[in-house]
Amino acid sequence: MSKFMPEHHQSGISLIELMIALVLSSLLMLGVMRMFLDNTRSSASDSALVQIQDSARIAMEMIKRDVRMAGYRGSDTSANTEVTTGSLIDFDNQSVIGVEGTGDPTNNNALTRLESSDTLAILRAEEMFFSNDILDPNSSLGPVRVTAADQTGLITLNKKLCYSSDDVLMVSDGRQLAVFKPSTNAHECKADPTETFTSEFLIAIGQGNSPISLKDYVIPPECAADEQRCPELYNIGSTTGLIYDIRQTGRVGSDGQPIFALFRDDEEMVEGVENLQVLYGIQDGSKIRYTMGCDQNTFDNGNCNPGMTTHIRISLVIAASNNVIEGNQQLRFDILNLNNNKTLVSNDRRLRRVFTTTIQLRNQG
Repeated sequence: MSKFMPEHHQSGISLIELMIALVLSSLLMLGVMRMFLDNTRSSASDSALVQIQDSARIAMEMIKRDVRMAGYRGSDTSANTEVTTGSLIDFDNQSVIGVEGTGDPTNNNALTRLESSDTLAILRAEEMFFSNDILDPNSSLGPVRVTAADQTGLITLNKKLCYSSDDVLMVSDGRQLAVFKPSTNAHECKADPTETFTSEFLIAIGQGNSPISLKDYVIPPECAADEQRCPELYNIGSTTGLIYDIRQTGRVGSDGQPIFALFRDDEEMVEGVENLQVLYGIQDGSKIRYTMGCDQNTFDNGNCNPGMTTHIRISLVIAASNNVIEGNQQLRFDILNLNNNKTLVSNDRRLRRVFTTTIQLRNQG
């Protein structure tokens, strides 16, 4: 008698089924990875765009503030105020000065783009009442005022002042103004506030290193009793004005390429600004006509006088400091330039944007 042996069937997946499962899992993982990479790139692009927009806002507001002050000659001056003979600067002709870049913006070399950038110089008076201007730590804060002046250029101040022989200062009595440098025996600020100083005088030096005669300056009689009636002393900074330009920072981005920035009087202000272009608007009848520089161009109706500038148009090219674009891309950006080269070319993976604004000069035109 034979015994009954039940059949045993092996359960599980076949090799073909395993391979199909692996393929499907790989496709799923590739999809997930692709979504992750896309989200990462999108996040990097969004961060770069925010960085660019923030840099543009800060740079434009800074330039606007200074350009709107171009030509400001103090609260004591008026439209009829004359510039004293021998002064270092004639505000009527030099409130805004520009130097056109010499490079070719269509060349995608970064250094060439830097060379194509313009330089903007702004001349304006600033009050001197900050603590770091005052030599005497016991002096009250407030504007530095002139209590006396004579034909030898000797100026008496109401307080001791920090200045160097390279500084450019200005004083006005409402009828005329003088722009000058102090004499060579300057009074630099001292590190030790306990040091004492005895001089509250300076000699106004003008063109040809000669003293400016201030014998015709009017110091109100009330000045002796009330310093608020005395003419105020202003700081111009230098004869070249407040300088905006583009320079290398000495740092490099993730691509190893140099990072540029907007500089204000040799001080780095905004990173990522690669190119600055400036156009100067001149009142021509009822229209505003723009030129790259009044010192280099003429209009149909005659010479272009820098003193006729009423508007400034600013164009900034701002780049992110790191790579966010997939693969090098040669891109062209429209910039303010009246010659044949109207575009700036790049060929890398940095995100860039162009920002343009028009500013009216408040103290001119």
